[in-house]
Amino acid sequence: MRKRLCLTAIAILLLYRSDKAYTEGINEDIVKIANGNSVFAFDLYKKLIADENNLEKNHGNLFISPYSISTALTMTYAGARGDTEKQMADTLHFTLAQDNLHKAFGELEAILKESGQKGDFDLQISNRLWPQKDYHFLDSYIHLIEDNYKSCLLSVDYTEDPEEARQTINAAIEKDTKNKIKELIKKPHITKLTRLVLTNAIYFKGDWVSQFDTAFTRKRDFYPGANLAIKANIMYQKSTFLYGQTDSLQIVELPYKGKELCMVVLLPRNKIGLEELEKELVGENLTLWRKQMRNMEIEILLPKFKMTCEYELAKTLVKMGMLDAFEVDGGIADFSGMTGNKELFISQVLHKAYVDVNEEGS
Repeated sequence: MRKRLCLTAIAILLLYRSDKAYTEGINEDIVKIANGNSVFAFDLYKKLIADENNLEKNHGNLFISPYSISTALTMTYAGARGDTEKQMADTLHFTLAQDNLHKAFGELEAILKESGQKGDFDLQISNRLWPQKDYHFLDSYIHLIEDNYKSCLLSVDYTEDPEEARQTINAAIEKDTKNKIKELIKKPHITKLTRLVLTNAIYFKGDWVSQFDTAFTRKRDFYPGANLAIKANIMYQKSTFLYGQTDSLQIVELPYKGKELCMVVLLPRNKIGLEELEKELVGENLTLWRKQMRNMEIEILLPKFKMTCEYELAKTLVKMGMLDAFEVDGGIADFSGMTGNKELFISQVLHKAYVDVNEEGS
């Protein structure tokens, strides 16, 4: 039986609020990429939970930022052509033409950054391109990335000193995430043959609208399995929240200050019901469950936890349909939209995510 430690019985998703008043006036193309990203997120989640190596590496836990993964891949997709482009579009659930897609991604990022600048929560997004010094990239590609993703172009020298380049990139990521994500890129990932690294770093810190009182946090039973109870720090409060339930689950929305972002928590009714819930976890069902939620005064018992999870996603993305991009099993990568030739391919997609949920927020 798969074990997830303190998150065995809970699936947690961070969602942008989607009530009508908030989404009015949002560009239709932004809605399309947001919906596509949600589908990709659930596809990726199901692939990762089926991989015992991923679960073992992360001590049975799973936490990802699909938006961050999509953004980094989308900047790569901008240079994809032919079958490589089609496979990436199918895997990432892109339905827009290239120009419209990148424009919409840029507008979505601007909306998110604007939300963070209001001061209710801290949300920062950083995109960077790390090309090999003096290696030629097409001006059209560079301008597209700079214009739509506000990406910083920072040249390094992989050929002469791949280790210095690795440390430089890791230091920037650590700074962008306020020291939460450290040593993302390991030594084997950067070689003298590396020509481009694309990075996306997202930092979010928000306080709950209704915070938990630390006086009520105490050790309580938590159930990683049907016949296994462990003691975990469990927070408690009684207040009014959006709440819903079905025969198989309970769902509650915990809004952050500003009420533009929220955490949605899904709890299986059965102590061993996580796997069944995961099978039902698709965008359509989540939308349906949220529509059934109503404001109610409820008691909430929620684990206090923090974790860091990291992944090498190349093999996972190949299984999801991105065959040619990684040039495995005879695939022929075509990123000629970056350089004008077909000599580049993706060697690895690295992802590291950190979460800390406590009485104040997350």
